Amino acid sequence: MKKLLFLVVAIVALGACGGKKQNEKYQGEARVDIPKELESKMFNSFDELFVYLADPIDSVNRAKLSERWFVLPEQCKGDEMLVRLADTYNSFAVLYELRSMVEMCSRFGIDLSENLERIDCVVVKDVAVVSRLEEVKSAALEFSKDYEDEDKEISFVNAYWELDAQLAERYHLSNFTALTEDEYNAQADYHNFVPEYDSLAGYICSGDSAFLMDRIWSIAECENITAKSIHAQLYMYADKNQSSEILPILEYIMDKKEATHMMSLVWRYWRCLYQQKMGGMSRDSDIFNDYYNARRLECANVLFEYIEQNPTDGVIINEFLLLATTTDIYRYGKFEYGNQTFMEMHMLLPMCGLEDIE
Repeated sequence: MKKLLFLVVAIVALGACGGKKQNEKYQGEARVDIPKELESKMFNSFDELFVYLADPIDSVNRAKLSERWFVLPEQCKGDEMLVRLADTYNSFAVLYELRSMVEMCSRFGIDLSENLERIDCVVVKDVAVVSRLEEVKSAALEFSKDYEDEDKEISFVNAYWELDAQLAERYHLSNFTALTEDEYNAQADYHNFVPEYDSLAGYICSGDSAFLMDRIWSIAECENITAKSIHAQLYMYADKNQSSEILPILEYIMDKKEATHMMSLVWRYWRCLYQQKMGGMSRDSDIFNDYYNARRLECANVLFEYIEQNPTDGVIINEFLLLATTTDIYRYGKFEYGNQTFMEMHMLLPMCGLEDIE
C-alpha cells in the first residue's frame, strides 16, 4: 500500500542512538519488586496473563465492542478542520473494513454480502468521498456474491488502491497544518522527555533483566505520558523474547487517555504482540481487527479532544492522521507465508536472533 505523505511514517531506529550491548550488564539500579501502580498489570504466570488477555475477545465481550466509526462531537460540527479530521478517520475505516471482509471471502470461500451491506458509507460527510466509497463497496459486494471469480476480485483490488491514493492526497497533513519536518523533529525529540535517552538506547535484544525491570519502574514513575511511552519502547527493544508480559502495560499507557505523539506507535506495538500471542500469524488465524479498532477509536478520541482544545498543534494532528490511516492487519500482502502481522513486527521491532535473515 502506498504510504500517506505525513511527516512521520518511519519508526525511530533505536540502534542509531547507541551501540548494541548484548553482553554487558545493566549499570542502573537493580530493582526486583513491582511498582504499586503496575501491580494489577503484572502476572505471576502465563496462565493468569492469558486469562486477562482472552477476556476482551471472548464471544460475549466482542459483541459489546464499540462500532468502528468516529462520531463527531456535537460541538465540533461547525468546525471545518475537525469535520475533515473525522472524515479522514471514517473514510479509511470504511475502506479498510471493506478490504478485510473481501479477504475473508477470498480466504474462506464465504459470502459476506450481508455484512458488507451493513457498512454505511455516509458516516463520511464529504459527498464526493461517499460516492467513491460506494463504488468500492459495490465492487466488494460483487465479489462476495461470486467469490470464485478472480476478475471480480481484481476489480475490487484496483478500486481499493485507486481510492486509497485519492484519499492520501485529499487528507494530506498539509491540508490541516503548516508544520514542517524540522519543527516536528524539534518538538518530538525523545531527549525532551527522557534526557538520559542515549544511555538507555543501546540495549537492543540484550534481555538484561535489570534493565527491563528498570524500564517498568520508569513507566510507573514518569509523570509524562510520552516518557512512559518511550520507556515502554525501550523495554520492547531490549526484550529479546518479545514476551507478552508487556501487553497489559501498553494497555495501561493507552488507558491513561493522555495525548502523545507516540500514541499510534504504542497502539501498533500492542496490536502486533496481541495478534502474535492470541490470534496467530497464519492467513487462517482469527484476526481480532474488531478489538484492535475499538482500542484505536479510544486513542483517536483522546487525540481528537486534545486537538479540539489545541487546534494549532500540528504534532498531535499528525499523530491523529497516522492513527487513522494505519491499515488493519490483513491476510494478504508482502509476506507470503502468513498474515501481515509479521511485516508489522519486522517494521516496528528488532528481529532478535534473526538479524541476518532476509
